[in-house]
Amino acid sequence: MKPTRRKKRKKKTLRVIIVSTALVLAVLFIVLLFTVDGFSRPSNVVSVVVNPVISLINNTFSGTTDRFKAFKSNKDLIRENNELKQQIEQLNAKLILADVYLEEINEYKELLNLQKELLLFELISAKIVFSTVGNVQTGLTINKGVSAGIRPGMPVLFGDKLLGIVKDSDLISARVRTIYEKDFSIIARNTNNHELYRIRGDSTAYRRQSLICDYLPVRSEIKVGDILETSALGDTYPNSIKIGVVERIDHDRDGIPVKAYVRPYIDPRQIDFVFVLNYKDSDGEQDGS
Repeated sequence: MKPTRRKKRKKKTLRVIIVSTALVLAVLFIVLLFTVDGFSRPSNVVSVVVNPVISLINNTFSGTTDRFKAFKSNKDLIRENNELKQQIEQLNAKLILADVYLEEINEYKELLNLQKELLLFELISAKIVFSTVGNVQTGLTINKGVSAGIRPGMPVLFGDKLLGIVKDSDLISARVRTIYEKDFSIIARNTNNHELYRIRGDSTAYRRQSLICDYLPVRSEIKVGDILETSALGDTYPNSIKIGVVERIDHDRDGIPVKAYVRPYIDPRQIDFVFVLNYKDSDGEQDGS
């Protein structure tokens, strides 16, 4: 019995020594951890665990903030874009209006070049309110008539270019026979050599965009590129109103020109106002006959 008790005491004593030693070592370890030199160690351990979490939170918050800022920025850009579109539309409208005014001013300037030729005429401006364009005829209706002094037989211009002649008129409107129509004809003068030709329209003139120039003088010197304008013969038109340019010539077997084709300067679909020439009598009054 005695030997057994001794063994138990020795084991118990050994356990106490081991526990005490472990406690001392634990205390020493803790003291070492929390000394000035070793204080960063537990901090590093904690940071290794905590920093990824903090970083994830920061990244998430930062991403949300960035997306919010981007969304707000996009809204601002959309608003600014819409404002710019409105400004552009307004500017385009002003430019279109300015182009209209500029075109009308340019036509007046071209008319000034005819000032000497137009001394015997009064210029009546009118708007085109209706047009019919086809293979057989090209008719226009303007918004002024007898009440404005417009009567059949008056020349109709666009700037210094011939558009046609007044066909008929009522109190507040008039119909214009354009140079493309088959019933239209005029004596034209070649600005290059002063030859005179008859120019007329036909049923296909508008489709071809050209007039027929026939009854050429014998041995005519007409050439492609010659500019044809009105002649004062007949007292209907003043001199020097542009009609068109020669674009093609037909010759006979001997190479003599027999017919030419003239491209007019005006396409009725491209204009919206005209000038009607009202001839004045010798006393300077308007011809109301």
